[in-house]
Amino acid sequence: GRRVARLPGPEGSADFIAAYETAHAAYGRVVAPVPTLHTVGAAVAGYLASADFSRLAAATQRQYRQYLTEVMDRWAALPLAAVTVEVADGLRDTLAADPHRWNRIRSLLKNVWRRYRILHRDLGLGDPWGETGRLRVEQSDQNRPWPDHVLAAVLQAATPEFRALLVALLLTSQRLG
Repeated sequence: GRRVARLPGPEGSADFIAAYETAHAAYGRVVAPVPTLHTVGAAVAGYLASADFSRLAAATQRQYRQYLTEVMDRWAALPLAAVTVEVADGLRDTLAADPHRWNRIRSLLKNVWRRYRILHRDLGLGDPWGETGRLRVEQSDQNRPWPDHVLAAVLQAATPEFRALLVALLLTSQRLG
């Protein structure tokens, strides 16, 4: 005889995964496959197929795919219920040296989670990305306004043509490299 064990639902929930792992360890090979529903990979795939994503500019889509590919490489098979605030904080700590990257990934994953939570309200998923904080980013002084005395000196020393170009750029808030 084969023993049949009922696993607590819903499929893909933290309780289901824990019971599955326990049964797998106790009986060796469990006939039912590990569910792929309600994983990080399923949530990301759903977001990529959504109207929200398809309406983004092509350059934004490329950037989002880059970040989501990084997340998929780490966690594609991870059940969503296993992604807790502690897990999100661990990723935050890992990416602390690149705060811009962390803040973008966090913001994107908040959107992915929000969409999945709306579609699967029965799961009762939390929002670990909303509870995990952004990393502070040092303010750049790259595009700060020129001090008046520097602006006056540059305009006095410039040729009339270059002065006209500078005034046009300054009045339209344009930058040249």
